[in-house]
Formats: sequence, structure tokens, C-alpha cells
Amino acid sequence: MKSATSPTEPVNQPVLTCNIDTVMGTFTAMVSQHGVVALWFPLNPHAPSPDETLPPNRPALKNAYSHFMHLEKELKAYLTGRLTALTVHIDEATLANHPVATDFRFQVWQKIRKVGYGDTITYGELAQMCGGKNKARAVGSACGANPVPVLIPCHRIVAANGIGGFSGRLEYKQFLLELESQHRRNG
Repeated sequence: MKSATSPTEPVNQPVLTCNIDTVMGTFTAMVSQHGVVALWFPLNPHAPSPDETLPPNRPALKNAYSHFMHLEKELKAYLTGRLTALTVHIDEATLANHPVATDFRFQVWQKIRKVGYGDTITYGELAQMCGGKNKARAVGSACGANPVPVLIPCHRIVAANGIGGFSGRLEYKQFLLELESQHRRNG
């Protein structure tokens, strides 16, 4: 894995970049033939522009387009409370070698994936799971660097005394936590 750098582009491989219109706004997704590579929240100034030519005109990205369609369907259903478990495939090899990935961050991202729908844990609790409570700030940094938020649900990691920070806007974190809490109570 690489040391932490700017969260801009994933490793070099053919990718498809598309927008997804949702109740939260327009997400930008980057997918490869192996799954989702990156996901940007609405209004993120660092999100790349979507591709103008979509498969089948680009045969090398046919599988990427299938992953995108699956992501679009599930993200829309999740954000409206109709889906509680996302099955979208993340491109694990690219995630592990993402420019912002380190061994520790990758470990944190894997632990976050185990936090269930509607559940929350604190940065300190997650740090303890990753080797020590004194790593809470590093856990927060890993959450902020997460290249596939929602899919790796870093919004479920909160401060001991409140909501904590978020790589997107705090209102997005609040929306996601309230959505999951409401649908968990009603489900």
C-alpha cells in the first residue's frame, strides 16, 4: 500500500465516471470492471466530470457499466429507506492501492464495513478494534479519507460526545444516521 496522499484519482486502469441523481443530490461514482473505485457526495468540488461516452461504445468498460447500474439502483433504494444492505461490489484491489490508502486505513475501512445498518460506534471503540484507543484520531483520519463513503459506512462512526466529523457535509452524515435510525425502528 501507498502512504497517504491526495484523494484524487485511483490507480491506473480503465474506469467509468458517472453521476447518480438521488434524494440527497447528485453523487459522482467511478467504477472499474471489478467494482466501485470511488464515490463522491453531492456538491464535492473534487469530484471528476462524468464520462460523455458510455458503453457499449467503450467495450473495455462493459462490466464497469454493469457495476454502475447496480450501484445506481442500490444507492437510490438505500437513500429512500427501501434497502438496508448494499451488495454493490467494491474494487478491493484498487481500494487497497488507492492513493490515500495505508495499511492502517485499509484495516479501519474493513472494520467499518462490519458496523451494521442503524448501528453506531465511536471513533475510540473503532480504534480499540484496530489496535488501541490512542488511535482514535488516526481512525477519524481514515474515515475522512474513505474513497467509497456509504458503501464503507463511515457515517456510522461517531464521536463519544456527539456526531463527530465527516468527509462530506455534516448534514449528509446526519441525514444518513437519521434515515437508518428511522427505518431500523420501523423495520
